[in-house]
Amino acid sequence: MRHLTSFCLATGLLALTSSALSAPLDPEKPLRELFDECDADWQNTTGITKAKEPGNMAWGESYRLMAYPGMYEATRDTKYLDHLTHRFDALLTVRDDRTGRRDEFTGKAMPAWGTAHYSKPKWHCWIVHAGMLTYPAASFVRIVKADPNLQARYGAKADEYAAALKETIAGYDPDWRNGPGEDEGYYIGRALGDKHLPLNQMNALGRTLAELAVALDDPVCRDRASRLARFFKHRLTTKPSGAYDWAYWPPTEPAGPSSGEDISHAAINAEFAVLCYERGIVFDRADMDHFAATFTKSIYKGPGNFAASVAGKGEKSRYSVSVGRWVRLAQFDPQIAAAVKAYYFSLDPFPRGSVPMLGLANLLKYGK
Repeated sequence: MRHLTSFCLATGLLALTSSALSAPLDPEKPLRELFDECDADWQNTTGITKAKEPGNMAWGESYRLMAYPGMYEATRDTKYLDHLTHRFDALLTVRDDRTGRRDEFTGKAMPAWGTAHYSKPKWHCWIVHAGMLTYPAASFVRIVKADPNLQARYGAKADEYAAALKETIAGYDPDWRNGPGEDEGYYIGRALGDKHLPLNQMNALGRTLAELAVALDDPVCRDRASRLARFFKHRLTTKPSGAYDWAYWPPTEPAGPSSGEDISHAAINAEFAVLCYERGIVFDRADMDHFAATFTKSIYKGPGNFAASVAGKGEKSRYSVSVGRWVRLAQFDPQIAAAVKAYYFSLDPFPRGSVPMLGLANLLKYGK
């Protein structure tokens, strides 16, 4: 599993180093103004269209794309939808089935984005990359479909994206398995010898499924999102503090306490759970309180100090800038937004890039 170890380490590092360091944030500026400064180059898609390994954009470009739906929902300014479509249009042009690049594990050009970085020397479209890159477009589809006022301007684009996303989902149909529990389901990894994938790799695509389940009233998407949610929920343990704990890669049979998933990859799973709750899928309010406690009781160690894992282990984590991705839970405990905002405004220099952009968007939307 050497390549998977490399995958785990590299994804965290890419997520944190995808942006150039710049000046610290000015606490006197509104969050929206700060976001727009970070987003000033939104029209430049050269980094997308010239990417030699498009799958690697899952740990950079994806966070920027994820920030746009939140910015729109917080401000109702359609310019953020325009920025999303401009960049996602470019992303679709480098999808493997559109460039003719063949996945060496499936034997076909996948409707997804490949890389050899984590499966050297073989080219592969990891499910987690497909999920990271499609989720923002699925949110766009859900937003447009729910608002008649957006239909005239974005309706055709939403239909185009919905069709493209369903192609991506269908591309991984051979990797889907019902079970092991009667109401559960999971994806296997072709590059892992058909072993079930780590939680975050499945649930990255689970977020796309959850969005389309509602946006398109799609029974297949809802069933799979529900089964993934139960697979995850059944492998959570509750600590005396009320915090949830879970492993990066639990066995198919539910297991007990673990060393905990790192807070960067775990943010994908936590957001999947919150998204499911918001869409009426499996998770309930009690679960949300447990996830919020995961942040306040296990991850947060005091001002500017965050544990490395959801088990609360390790301090001064190299993943700390990713805490902005946990702010969606602030709707259940405002302390989360307060802790993250204080940390962000203490950074000098501040890493202006895709991960902090998503954090700023989350603070604007959920930190009120």
